[in-house]
Amino acid sequence: MRDSFLDPPKRKQNRLQGYDYGRPGYYFITVCANERAELFWSAYAMRFVGAACGRPPLSVIGLCVQEEICNLTCTYDLLTVEKYVIMPNHIHMILHIHSHIPNHYNRIMCILQSKHVNFSSLAACSV
Repeated sequence: MRDSFLDPPKRKQNRLQGYDYGRPGYYFITVCANERAELFWSAYAMRFVGAACGRPPLSVIGLCVQEEICNLTCTYDLLTVEKYVIMPNHIHMILHIHSHIPNHYNRIMCILQSKHVNFSSLAACSV
């Protein structure tokens, strides 16, 4: 059996070489939970997923994630979260960057990743 920590799977690089991701435009971003743990939906909702169930309720951590996503637009006036969906173990977002900021993509990802500490401790949650 492979030790996933010492021998992580090889990932395909999905960024364009030389492209400035700080340029204005729309970007599709996926953020996965650590080890794809199903943290964002309530455990109860996970039993009833299907076409007829509608939108499943978020867990406490999922509600914190939703609050932080909504705060991104308030915090960064050059950024709009156009659409997002919170899945059980990952989040999809379409971000609209309105004007160029060098390393903007890296800053956004660092912000989202730094919130992970708050999500797991629920310190940032006002739910």
